Amino acid sequence: RFRGAAHLYRKSYAENKWEVFIEILTEFGFFFDLGIKSSSYQAAVADYVEDLMRDSTKYKFAGLNDQVFLDVLDHIDANIHRVYGEGKGIKRVQGFLSEARQDVEAGKSHPAKVKWDRTVRFFKASEGTRSPTQIVRAALAPSRSGKRRMIVVDLSQRPPDITQGVWDMKIKPLLIDRFLDALIREAEAAYQEERSLNTLVVLDKAHRLAPQGRAKNERAERIKSKLVDGVRTTRKYGLGWMFLSQTLSSLDIEIVQQLRISFFGFGLSMGAEYQKLRELVGGQKESIRLYQRFRDPQSAFDPASKEYSFMTIGPVSPLSFAGTPLFFNAFNTTEDFINANRFTIQGKLL
Repeated sequence: RFRGAAHLYRKSYAENKWEVFIEILTEFGFFFDLGIKSSSYQAAVADYVEDLMRDSTKYKFAGLNDQVFLDVLDHIDANIHRVYGEGKGIKRVQGFLSEARQDVEAGKSHPAKVKWDRTVRFFKASEGTRSPTQIVRAALAPSRSGKRRMIVVDLSQRPPDITQGVWDMKIKPLLIDRFLDALIREAEAAYQEERSLNTLVVLDKAHRLAPQGRAKNERAERIKSKLVDGVRTTRKYGLGWMFLSQTLSSLDIEIVQQLRISFFGFGLSMGAEYQKLRELVGGQKESIRLYQRFRDPQSAFDPASKEYSFMTIGPVSPLSFAGTPLFFNAFNTTEDFINANRFTIQGKLL
């Protein structure tokens, strides 16, 4: 029964990859260059193309060549009458399709083909590149030395041919969604093999991924749902989650309630943040007063005199049975932290 569920998950993951491929095509203006001007009509045609790629076993990401491009044009041509209700729009799109087909067959460049090739590059394996699944597997792979890898996925840098708006609103959420899919899938596989991952996933600016209230679009809501479900269910897989956020009230309440250990630094002493902090501490007035005495690290005269004070609740505190928070000052330099914990940095973090 469990293997059947894993098979269905692998199938849905493969379908998700085609969804990502088609969405990037749309963002690059592929369908616009084929004469489909309306965004709603582009979405309808994109659904037909996604169905073609997903349902046929002959289409693989490693073989998205010119013939596949021509197959896509033929499929759009065969279904365009289902999108446009009158002949003028159909004839216009068919004219663009015919022109694109002729250019490709003659070895000429066409705007739609340029967009197609640009999208294919994101999915084609090449030396030095790794897919989200490969990156996740490298992070979770056991090591003979017993030391685990730390892998940093930096999505702050966008490719030069993608605008910042498209990267932040469209492409980045697609990549995050794929990483979450890969993490959960690999965790389920390890659980099936009776192997605990003993892995921590750290998410910076977590309030953007799991905001309080409704997310701004369907994909953002999907990411949030996966994170909420993850903090509830993946603990038995040995997969833990750490959420870093500059705010407390803007982070989804279900995630906040599921966190076993919480660290609070300077800056939560006013308004909604302060009220949320009081609720989590549970009426410990002396602890709240002590927290309010935290100094702003930026008020120090030099880096050496900065103080990074924290209040923590949960099992990390020796007085957690009584609900009493623990207070401490953290290191004020990265080097001190690394040396005190005997961490080893090998090469550049990816």
